[in-house]
Amino acid sequence: GTLKESEIENFNRKDYGLDKPKIVINLWIEKGSIKKDRAVSGNETKYTINIGDKIAAGQNDVYISVEGNSDIFVVRSSLLEKISKDVNDLRNKWVFEFDEAAIERVKIINTSQESLVCTKEERLWWMSEPVTDRADSVRINGIINELKNLKIAKEDFVSDTESDIAKCGLDKPILTVSIGYKDQVQSLLLGHSLDEKVYAKRSDESSIFFVHDVVIKDMDLEPNDLRDRQFLRFESIGSYGIEQIKLEYPDTTLTIDKTKEYDWKIITP
Repeated sequence: GTLKESEIENFNRKDYGLDKPKIVINLWIEKGSIKKDRAVSGNETKYTINIGDKIAAGQNDVYISVEGNSDIFVVRSSLLEKISKDVNDLRNKWVFEFDEAAIERVKIINTSQESLVCTKEERLWWMSEPVTDRADSVRINGIINELKNLKIAKEDFVSDTESDIAKCGLDKPILTVSIGYKDQVQSLLLGHSLDEKVYAKRSDESSIFFVHDVVIKDMDLEPNDLRDRQFLRFESIGSYGIEQIKLEYPDTTLTIDKTKEYDWKIITP
């Protein structure tokens, strides 16, 4: 509804809680935007919305006013639900934000302070530290996926004070997990544990938060955990893509080729 100042006797904004509004919303729209079907020229456009009292006891609809307009409006209570937020409501809850397919490097400094470094070449992963070997691509992709979906609960933001970093064991983290793409690196530091949670922070941010301690269990790995256990890797579906099989024995060699005439043909002996 709309209450017009010109139609109400003894009109007073105090009666609607708008002389000292409980909440004020400011919205800015940049220069050249559209307002009422016409272009806005000059400086940026600003809207100020004042939130007043509820219209009656037991009802949630509220009075609001817009700066520059003498009328008072009645709007649904859903507005209050949308704007009644604290800092943690509005924070980004995702620990990492990245494109999984673009990640080229994974580095883990485990609880023994040993560095495990894996790099991606084409579609396969290889370990470069502390040994050079083929890596378990499925396992590493699983780690990347877990980091991608790592989310902070609203109540798990702990502190934004730099002096608390040492108190939470994050100046000398027990575990560090880093992912990289070209020259970009995102790192998660894990410190002291508390109940079933562990203090954590991004290396490029001061905010300290909790994550579930299952992250340590999943990420505290040794080199052999990331080595490829599959003996041979090649592209094939069934026998498709394989052109020859050779079995060498002490006294003979058995060679089987795939040919156009036969599915498989014994060539030797």
